[in-house]
Amino acid sequence: MPPKPSSGSTRRQILRRGAAAAVAAGPAAGLLAGCSPAEEEASAPLPLSNTGGPSNPFNVDGERALDVVIFNGGYSDRYAAEGHEVIYHNRYPEAPIQHIAVTQISEQLNPLLVAGRPPDVVNNSGAHQVPADELFRDGHLTDLTLLLDAPSFDDPDVKVRDTLRPGIIPDGSLGLKGQERMHLLYYGYTAFGLWYNKTLFDDRGWEVPASWPEFTDLCGRIRGQGISPLIFQGQYPYYLLEPFMTLAVRHGGIGVARAIDELEPGSWDNDSVRMAAQALYDLGESGYVHNKAVSASHTEAQDLWNADEAAFIPCGTWLENEQRDKTPPDFEMQIMAMPPLEGSVSPGTVCASGTEAFIVPALARNRAGGLEYLRMMLSKEGAKQFTSRVSSLTCVAGAEEGLDAPGVRSTNELLKTAGKDVYAFYFDKRYRAFADKTVGPAIRELLSNARRPDDFVRDMQKATDALRKSGAKQSIA
Repeated sequence: MPPKPSSGSTRRQILRRGAAAAVAAGPAAGLLAGCSPAEEEASAPLPLSNTGGPSNPFNVDGERALDVVIFNGGYSDRYAAEGHEVIYHNRYPEAPIQHIAVTQISEQLNPLLVAGRPPDVVNNSGAHQVPADELFRDGHLTDLTLLLDAPSFDDPDVKVRDTLRPGIIPDGSLGLKGQERMHLLYYGYTAFGLWYNKTLFDDRGWEVPASWPEFTDLCGRIRGQGISPLIFQGQYPYYLLEPFMTLAVRHGGIGVARAIDELEPGSWDNDSVRMAAQALYDLGESGYVHNKAVSASHTEAQDLWNADEAAFIPCGTWLENEQRDKTPPDFEMQIMAMPPLEGSVSPGTVCASGTEAFIVPALARNRAGGLEYLRMMLSKEGAKQFTSRVSSLTCVAGAEEGLDAPGVRSTNELLKTAGKDVYAFYFDKRYRAFADKTVGPAIRELLSNARRPDDFVRDMQKATDALRKSGAKQSIA
């Protein structure tokens, strides 16, 4: 059963029911109806400033409505409705908060952006998110530099920017090269890797592999015991970007990812990319991939993994929460990085980055409230509300202390082992259609042996060259 809402969130539950009914009437109509408190104010967006004191740096009007849209995906929306919004309500009890949970963000948000009546805070996430480059090019994003330079919620002597994990600011920065400024707050901090059931491994006497030869040897033993070594979310092949990129980056170094991010000539046509492609192709050719993987949705693949029909599944650290209600009691989730290929120059590198992008639309009626909401999210209490509910880290450094879910504990161990050897690739955020429609499906075809490694390298380089020549590189940095 869900936890009992606090007294501060009871009113939100009433607002949420009203918003849900409105959304049922139709995408654009639903959010417009949900934003009715702000609509009734019938005023233009107020200018932003940072002239307030430490307790109210953006001069929030404590009676002005706040409209919050949350992506209702793997993390659900309870961390906002029963956590962050309660913090805001406790500070501004006279401000009506309209909470709307949706799964198809672009279908709901785009009409409001066009009409100039967007919500104040949007969790722009999921498969149906509005591409960040489009939002930036069309002038729909508020520059979050004021937020970064504001005093943190917990300590007025510490700026917000100094509470964030490394990489969060560049992750969310957009603009021409040399002019980047943060416009997206990636609130979650996700490590990526292969997940396995420690209980199953202990029962079967399987050791966690530390190298690619050890991994493929284990895959053979696993298959010999009637279990598929690997399953993946075939309907959503962007899940395969990280396993491929980490193999290539561990082999050739961070420069491999940077060249691909920058659409450089020859960025795919190199030994590290070729070896990563060959390694994944070989997994399929050896029969180490579950026969339902190619057609499986993310939940279907994860359910089969939870049933011990497959030993490994690639995913980010939202997996533990997404499978919370389906995971058997004795199933102990653990994460490991992709084992390094032979000859890897950076075998300890781990992929981790910000996820769950939050934005304050440029034409939002209550941008000051939107920035303050983000500042509260970045408090220690706000971060704890998220991590305790969804078993995943936030961008707030050290806020997970005292929380001991198996996935969180395993993720912390992975990141501690990696130390400073943490990387992230950005081409999936910069050029989402390229990542989703070209690269992801091609990696899926490697694993299903529908595309050979040499063809993969040639095709990805050709697509990259075409993207670079189209001028896409100039849209965002």
